[in-house]
Amino acid sequence: MSTRDRTHVIVTTGGLDGACAAAALLLRHPEAEVRITSQHAVHHCLANLLEQETAPAEVHVCGVGIQDNLEAALDALGRLRRQGSKVTWYCGRGYLDTHEPAFEKVCLPVFEEAGSNTAVVAQRLRLPRTEVLEQLLSLAEAFARKRKLTEAQAFWNDLLQSASNRFFRLGNEAPFLRVLSLLAGQAQLTQADRDEVTHFRQVDQSKPVLLGRSPALKRLRTLIERLGPFDEPVLVLGPTGAGKELVARALHEASPRRHHIFLPVNCAILGGHTDLAHDRLFGHARGAYTGADRPARGAFEEATGGTLFLDEVAELPLSTQTQLLRVLEEGTVTPLGTMTPRKVDVRIVAATNQDLLALVAQGRFREDLYHRLCVLQLEVPPLREHLEDARALVDTLLSNLVSKDVRLKLGPRDWEAIQGYPWPGNVRELASMLKRAAYTGDTLAEVIAQEAAHRERSEQSAVDGPPGQSRQARMRSGLATLFHPTSPEEVRPFDEVQRAFMTHVLGLFGGNYTQARKAMGVSDNTLRRWTRPGQINLPGW
Repeated sequence: MSTRDRTHVIVTTGGLDGACAAAALLLRHPEAEVRITSQHAVHHCLANLLEQETAPAEVHVCGVGIQDNLEAALDALGRLRRQGSKVTWYCGRGYLDTHEPAFEKVCLPVFEEAGSNTAVVAQRLRLPRTEVLEQLLSLAEAFARKRKLTEAQAFWNDLLQSASNRFFRLGNEAPFLRVLSLLAGQAQLTQADRDEVTHFRQVDQSKPVLLGRSPALKRLRTLIERLGPFDEPVLVLGPTGAGKELVARALHEASPRRHHIFLPVNCAILGGHTDLAHDRLFGHARGAYTGADRPARGAFEEATGGTLFLDEVAELPLSTQTQLLRVLEEGTVTPLGTMTPRKVDVRIVAATNQDLLALVAQGRFREDLYHRLCVLQLEVPPLREHLEDARALVDTLLSNLVSKDVRLKLGPRDWEAIQGYPWPGNVRELASMLKRAAYTGDTLAEVIAQEAAHRERSEQSAVDGPPGQSRQARMRSGLATLFHPTSPEEVRPFDEVQRAFMTHVLGLFGGNYTQARKAMGVSDNTLRRWTRPGQINLPGW
């Protein structure tokens, strides 16, 4: 939210036509507050205006369509009108024409075929044809009619898209508001703006982003934006498939290092291979070992100036952990085959799905390295804790399938299945299941049911034990392994242990939920959720 005059509010979106329309409105109302939204979330944006102490006198909505939740948007518009706000909705490209009668009841719809949203704003406000307005109209028309952009137009488009990405990825609206001020002639282009376009064109913009409007995701994006500018190491925690690398990339994009390289290293493939780990991270000199016929820089030198992402950092050998600690403390690396240290300038982001403090207690991870890596910490929630974001995730994942000429339509049963599945593989599992459904022709609900049955059989087999073993013996053996693992391979996710424990205790009380929940100190809803049919995997229950 900007800090401008709130008597006039401009609501727009990230497209070039919408931005130019908002800039045209700024020509008439230069101190207006600007709010950025999308076709999926415009109803939320309008509803948020109702939460202000004083309702805005005028609201101008431009360049925004409505993908879904039309009724919620109309309801918010009606409530704004009743609070005394005059809402004008501009659409100059025909995509809202069929809804004009509904809009007329709650706001002033200015729906005219004008070639662009910017043109309809200019016509309605009778703006003088200045050089700034002519540029806005030209940009908007080229974008709306999908013409090949000139070099100058492509620059503005890329500057806007870079700023739009910053907002929708991290919630940082400042770059977007700056572009609007540039388009409206309220500010002058700088070298930093040109550098931003250069960076935008060099970076792969197809990378997935942290999508969702849940409180958990909003807080995560806020923390990323807050921690991004610092150079201290960040430890990213979270289960497999939840998006830890996305968080690391977002931290890089929120930092002053974003114009330099982001280099990911999968430490899992380095576990147990000390020399390989040293070589990949710190490099080697010529002749350091047989076949080393030329020197090679390691990841730290390759990433100098940028961000080095150490994924699954818990897998690094202990000796490599010692060397990593020295790099963090001294800012130098010593390649294999030489005693000469080399200066490096890298921001470290490390990630793991393991409990590092537990590994410290077991002597498998250095405590001093843990404290050095965990200066700043971010935790990525599992998908089951923010399932309200499923629709945004699914929309994006399905749009990627459409680009591959594969389509999948979800119905009510599919959405119910999404909400009822625990998603142990998180967002990565959701993406895989959507692909499987699209490629096989099965519904998503069918694919989820197949996966749930397969997982239940696998977990049942894991606790069944050798043939001929009694049910009680199999249960005791399975519980002993689950609650007291004797090897890293036997360690199971905490939710699986919690589910098994609650199921086991419920059995001890003969299925009496009241007695079992009192003994464990949990609510009835919690116990029933964790022990519902399909969640019980121990034999006998």
